[in-house]
Amino acid sequence: MAKSRRRQRGLTLIECLVSIGILSLGLIAVCGALAAALASNQKASQMQLATAVAQDTMEEMRSRGFGSITYGEFPSVQPVDGLHGGTRNVQIDDSYDGCARLKRAAVTVLWRGTNGHTQQVRLETIVGNRAGHTHG
Repeated sequence: MAKSRRRQRGLTLIECLVSIGILSLGLIAVCGALAAALASNQKASQMQLATAVAQDTMEEMRSRGFGSITYGEFPSVQPVDGLHGGTRNVQIDDSYDGCARLKRAAVTVLWRGTNGHTQQVRLETIVGNRAGHTHG
């Protein structure tokens, strides 16, 4: 009977524990990679939303025309849904580079990222008044 027991090979308790430990380390690494991927995906989604809000505001300014680019039409600060603590800030300079026919408009979207730090997207444009323009 002693010979038959030696031929039966199985896993010892230590081998099982080592195997479980190695498997656990692999699972921890996969979970860490998934968490990093989710955080990166969320940051990209927030950046995309903020950029879309800023672009939409700029397009609306351009479509309304020079005379409508005012704080009455575009309040300086408005909340942004979908961004944690998000705000859309508009800054309008009525005379760009000393020229009353040019306005500089800037749109900044601010929000608090997943890491707690403030994130932002800023777009600027210059709009000219074509009224009274003559070709010569």
